[in-house]
Amino acid sequence: MREITSVSPILQRGAIVPRASGKEKESSVDFGGILRGFLRDVNNSQLNADNSVKKLATGEITDVHEVMLAVEEANITLDLLVEIRNKLLEAYQQLTRIPL
Repeated sequence: MREITSVSPILQRGAIVPRASGKEKESSVDFGGILRGFLRDVNNSQLNADNSVKKLATGEITDVHEVMLAVEEANITLDLLVEIRNKLLEAYQQLTRIPL
């Protein structure tokens, strides 16, 4: 059976980079880095699900439950990515409607 892993914090991905500004220390978030990390995670999840299905078809894996977990994880991560994209597009459209 597969071990359940936790979601890695943003700090572990190196997405938050400390930056010194004068006497104060601020932290800035690399938004592009966060998105690249999410895309990489979604892609890895999709590849894992695809490999699990192939192994089930060839008989290497006999546990259907494990395969279904991998497929559902891939489905959920893809759904989350699509929702994030929709929210970003909606925010961009709202910004373009602001009169200058």
